[in-house]
Amino acid sequence: MITPTDSPSESDNLRAEISELEKLREQIHADMETMRVQEENLRSYENRLRRAQTEIVKLAPVPDGRVEIEIDREKLSRQRALLEAERRALTDERLIVREEQALCAKRSAELDQREAWVQTLEARQKANSFPAPNKIDARRMQSAKNFFLFSSKRVVGPG
Repeated sequence: MITPTDSPSESDNLRAEISELEKLREQIHADMETMRVQEENLRSYENRLRRAQTEIVKLAPVPDGRVEIEIDREKLSRQRALLEAERRALTDERLIVREEQALCAKRSAELDQREAWVQTLEARQKANSFPAPNKIDARRMQSAKNFFLFSSKRVVGPG
């Protein structure tokens, strides 16, 4: 939390943090795009597996080739397990990205609030500062000098 004793350079720090958050936000979007591509790849891989499964079923040899069928089924089962593991990992990554986005949004809101507070504080300091003295023109200065000179001549001292 920013306190009134913080230095004016706090606004510079806030701007640096905001730019860092923007970089993080861009990185998150890039990660999301990468995960989207991975998901598309997984879907195409799943479709290839399904096509391969249908081809295996179509080309399955007569009951004498039960051993080959069992081997192919085992391969297919392993590939499905790998696919499901990848799906779970992708889901976990999506959840993590959503949490990071929420944290970034929260931090960004905090920084916006701090920046508004710093601007308010700077405006108050500017309003409370002493105004610059008015410039006295030459005519007024001469008239003041004449007044003091004239009044000092009239004063009669002890003597």
